[in-house]
Amino acid sequence: MYRIAIIILISAQFIQAERLPLSCILENTRDYNRVIFSQHEVIDSTHFRVHFTIAEDDSINHQGEWLNPQTNVTYAESVLIEFEYSAIILQQRGWTLPPPDCDESITDELDANHCINFGGDSRYDIYLTPHGPGFAIPDRIHNIEPYTAGRTSYIFLSTMANMHETYPSWGYYAIAHELHHAIQIAYAVSTTGSVGEYSYNAWFFEESASYIENVVYPNAVHLQTMLGNCNVTTPLTYPDYDLNSGADLYQYRGALWLKFLVEAYGDSSIIKTLWDDYGLTATTEGVDMFRVYSDAVEGLENVDVTLSEAYTEYGIWRYFTGGRAMPNRYFEEANQYCTSTTTPLTDEILNIRTEWGSTYILELPSVDTTLNIFTPNPIVFTTNVLTITGDTLESSIPLIIENEETSFQISPPSNGSQFLLVTSGYSGNPNVVNPFYTFESSSLPNGDVNNDDEINVLDVVILVQFVLQQQFPDDNQFYNGDLNSDGQLNVLDVVQLLNVILAEN
Repeated sequence: MYRIAIIILISAQFIQAERLPLSCILENTRDYNRVIFSQHEVIDSTHFRVHFTIAEDDSINHQGEWLNPQTNVTYAESVLIEFEYSAIILQQRGWTLPPPDCDESITDELDANHCINFGGDSRYDIYLTPHGPGFAIPDRIHNIEPYTAGRTSYIFLSTMANMHETYPSWGYYAIAHELHHAIQIAYAVSTTGSVGEYSYNAWFFEESASYIENVVYPNAVHLQTMLGNCNVTTPLTYPDYDLNSGADLYQYRGALWLKFLVEAYGDSSIIKTLWDDYGLTATTEGVDMFRVYSDAVEGLENVDVTLSEAYTEYGIWRYFTGGRAMPNRYFEEANQYCTSTTTPLTDEILNIRTEWGSTYILELPSVDTTLNIFTPNPIVFTTNVLTITGDTLESSIPLIIENEETSFQISPPSNGSQFLLVTSGYSGNPNVVNPFYTFESSSLPNGDVNNDDEINVLDVVILVQFVLQQQFPDDNQFYNGDLNSDGQLNVLDVVQLLNVILAEN
C-alpha cells in the first residue's frame, strides 16, 4: 500500500479509496526524494520548473513497485501555465510565493548546497509522477525572518496516467491546493513545539488549501461536491465533530469553517491573518490554533465578535443548508450542500470540548417544556434556543447556565419549531477538556387528560371525575390534569383547564 499524501481521490483508476492518507503534506518521512528520471526533461517559467519524462520505458521504483511516469510535453506545459496562473492570483491576494530552494551563486557542484541537488536552479520544482494526485514535501529550513520555522518544499503532481494532453480543467483545484501547501510550509510545518509539547495542526493546512481552491478557481466544485455528499463525514453530517477532526478526511471538508469566516464577516484577508500569526508563533512555540482563531476573529475591523460567538453563528449557518437553504442568506451554494444533521433531544450523555468548535443542534419538543440542563462545568459551552418559522430564523436566545443544573421554560411557536444550539465555548486555555453533558426535558402539564392530543370538554369531564374520586388517574393523567403543579387534583385545576379551552376558542 502506498504511504503517500493525497489531495483527494480524483479517479478510481489512479488510486483506490483505501489508500487515502490523512494529509497531502509529507513531513515525517523521507521515503520520498526528488525524482531523477532516466530520460529527464524540464520546462521553465518565471517561478516554476516542471520535471517530467516522455519516455515509454522510464520507470520509478517506489517501495518495491515499478511505476510508469510517462507523460507528454503539452501536459507538462499546461501544468506550468496553471501554476503560474495560481501564483498570480495568490500574489494579488497578498500571499508570498515559496522561497528559493538553493543559492544560485554557489558554483562548486561538489558543494551539498549547489542547486544541482535541488532541481537544478532556484525555481520551485514540480515533479510529474505516478505516485498519486498530488502532495507537497517540506525540504530545507530556510530560516528567513520573520518566519524562521519555515521550509522550502517541492511538489509531486499526478501524470494522470498519461491519459491527458493537457491538464484537465476539473483537476485545476489540485494545483491551487498544492501551491498553497507550498506557501504554508514557508511559514512553518504543521507539527510545532518541543518534545512533550507538540502541537499538530495538519488539519489547518488541509482546510486552508481546500478553501484556497475556490479563491484561485471560483468555479471549482471540489468543496461543494464534498459538502453535498451526505454519506461522508463533514461539518454538516457530523456538526458535533471538532474542527481538527481527522475522521474520514474531515479536515478537507472543514474548509467550510474558513468559508464561514470570510462570508459571515466580509473580510477575506482573515485567512492570511491566520497564517501570518501561525508562522510567527511557530518560531518559538507550539501553535495553539484556537488562540490564533480568537485573535483573528476579535481583530476583524467593523465587527465586534468573539470566537465563542463565531462558533454559535457557524452553527446557525450550518442549520440553513440543503433543504433549509435560504436564497441570498447564509452560505453561498448552501442549497447544493447536505441538509445539516439535527439530533433528537436526549437524556444520554453528550460530550463537547472547549476551544474546538463542536456543535449540537438538538430538536426541542413541540409543546411547552421545562428544559433541564446538567453539566459539571457550565463555563465551557454556550447554548442558544433557535426559533424557526418557515425558512426564517425568528430569534436566537442565549441560555445563561451558571450552575451544574439549570432549568428553562420553553414555549414553541404555533407555526414553527425550536432547536437547542450547543457550541464549544472558548476559555483561552487549551488544556480545558469539556466534561460530559446530559440534556433532559419534561413537558409541562397541558390539560390533555385523556391523551387524545386534543384539549376539550371531554378532558374537563374526566378531570371532574378524578376530583370527585369517581375515577382514579394513572400517573400520566394525573400529571396532565395538575395544571397548577401543586400535587393535587382539585377545582383549581378544573378552572384552569376551562380557561385554557376558552382561550383556544
